[in-house]
This record gives sequence, structure tokens and C-alpha cells, in this order.
Amino acid sequence: MPRRLLLFIVIFLLPSCSACWDIRELNNSAVCTGAGVELSREGKFIFSGQMVKPSAPSESGTQTSTAVVLSASGSGVADAARRFMLSLSRFPEWSSISTFVIGEELAREDLALLVDFLLRNRNPRPTVNLVLSRGCTPEEVLSLPMPLSPYSGKGLETILDLQEKQLGIYVPTNVHEFIHKLTTAGIEPVVPQVSIEEKKLFISGTAVFKGRRIVGSLNETESRGYRWMNARSFNGGIIDLGSPQNPSELVSLEVKQFTGKTTPKLEQDQLKMKITIRAELVFYEKSNSGELLTLSWKEEMERLAAQKIKQEISACIKKSQLLGSDILGWGYILQKHEPQLWESFSANWDDFFPTIESDIEVETLIVNSMLSQKSFRFR
Repeated sequence: MPRRLLLFIVIFLLPSCSACWDIRELNNSAVCTGAGVELSREGKFIFSGQMVKPSAPSESGTQTSTAVVLSASGSGVADAARRFMLSLSRFPEWSSISTFVIGEELAREDLALLVDFLLRNRNPRPTVNLVLSRGCTPEEVLSLPMPLSPYSGKGLETILDLQEKQLGIYVPTNVHEFIHKLTTAGIEPVVPQVSIEEKKLFISGTAVFKGRRIVGSLNETESRGYRWMNARSFNGGIIDLGSPQNPSELVSLEVKQFTGKTTPKLEQDQLKMKITIRAELVFYEKSNSGELLTLSWKEEMERLAAQKIKQEISACIKKSQLLGSDILGWGYILQKHEPQLWESFSANWDDFFPTIESDIEVETLIVNSMLSQKSFRFR
């Protein structure tokens, strides 16, 4: 009987138990759309946040909001972030961050404390995109307005997603991926770089890390090569070629979809990495009136496209080996495929990685020609 009575009381009280005991009103909060951390000359951490204050809907029914970038310094990242409260009259909502900007000076010094902050703090989502500010500070990046986007924090996230599908140059990196590669043997992280050119924000190059520090960067060609081997989305992108009829004229092919695979192989006690790329392309644009969609010209364009992809991959491999950073994840691949072989190389992998040769095999196939099947002639 007492147990039944206790069960009845618990069931009766359940509706009065609210799950929103720690709820905060939006009117008392400031939404953070972008944040970043830099290291000052005095060794202080500078935390910058793009804070948005929602405003009442206008007469047309749309809701407008204003953004302000605030910065605070402290002995640690968490200390600097909490010092926001010395000048901010609303509670900051860090969970809305779309892009986190790593300062160049901090990346050259040591990312240990920043990584620990991102790993332990429950507010920034693990899917938040990371970028590195090149030649500027995170505060300057977040303070610069973007065309057609009210907040640069959200705008940078959109740019990274769109360029991957439209251009196929840079591979976006989020917090989870960055920390995974930073803490896993045989692979090093990369992060897209953002710079300010003519008072506009541009994604420019890819930062290469070795351990907790940046050691160099990939240019656009090398970044394309990295994407062929380490893509997050296996479609999208443009390949520009010289026309097989006249190299001075342009032919553009769109990447419909592709696959990439890297496998280790041992030949005469020599370790090599075999890279296999299979790509389906679409004939997208040309600058002359000659007919290119014949069997012979089609095969030639496929050959030229494969050659271009191979050159981009080779450029990326050469740069990563020059920097001594295994951003390609060859050590991680070797560990999965040949764990015993990895054990023999792991202790001296940093010395061994730059000497590994690669065998690149690229196969391309033009499968479509967009809306028109025939070339037209100018008059």
C-alpha cells in the first residue's frame, strides 16, 4: 500500500516538474554569431565576439537586429570570454556561434589552451567551422561587414559551404575534425585561411599545422589537390583547361561526383602510397565555337582533366612533405591497413614521411554536356 501511494504521488507531481528550470529570456541575452581568439604581444589571450541583439519586428513584419564586436583580454581563453561581462549587459549565448576564428599569432605560438577550451566547454558546438585569420586579427575579421550578409560570422560559414560546391577549392574544417586530427597519430589538421583584401573578406589558402602550431600554408592549387584526397563532399567544383583545339582558349568542366582512395603498398621493401581518383565530369563552358563533343576531342579533354588533377595532387603532396606535416593522413592510413608496419615506422614517422613516394592514378569521364549537345557558330 505505501508503495502504491508513493507511485500515485510521483505521477501526480510529474506535470509540475518543468524541464526549463535554467531557461533565460531572449530579451536578457546576446546571441554570438562569431568568435575568435588571438594572442597579444604581452602574452594575453584576446577573445572577440560578434554579439547580436534581436530587435522588435518592423512594420513590414520582418525582424531586424544589430551586431557589435566586443573584445576582452585575460590570462586564459575562458577568463577572457568571461570578462565580456564587464562591458556586456546581456548574457552571451555562445551556442549560436557559426564560425570560430583562430588568430595567426596564437597559431604560431601554441594552440594548447584554445583546444582545451573548445574541448571542455559545452557551449561552442563541435560542428562550428574554424578559420585562421591571415594578416589580420579575429576582431578585424568579425568587425568587417559582408555583402548580402548582416554578420560575418554566419557569412563565412556560408562562403565555406558554397565554394566547396561551386569551386571545389577548400575543405571546411570544424572543431570536432580539428581536435580529432590534432590528437590522432599519423595525421595533422588543416584550416581554411581568411584574409582582408580591399576591405572585403576572402578565403585565401589553407593553413597547415604540425602539432599545435602552424608551419605553413597551401595555395589554391595545392588546396585543390588536398581536396581530391581528403574531401568532405564528393561532388562540386570546376576544372579549367586549355582547349585541345587551341590551348589559348578556355574549356570548363564541372565535377559531378568523384571518389578518392589512398592505400599503402610495399614494393621491394619500399613504402609507396597509391592514390586513385575516379571523377565524373560535365562539359560546362567553352570560349570558342569549335565542336568539341566528338569522341576524339572528348577523350582528349578527359586526358587533360586527369593530367590537371594529377598535377594538383602532386603539388599538395610536395608541399606537405616540404613542410614535414602529414596532413594527408598517410600515417593514419598505414596504421589502419598495415598496423605492424606502422609500429616499425611510428617512432620516426616525422623523418620518414617526407621520403615516401606516391603513385597517382586518375580516371576521368565526361558524362554530360549541360543543356546543349552541339556548339553554335557566331556570325
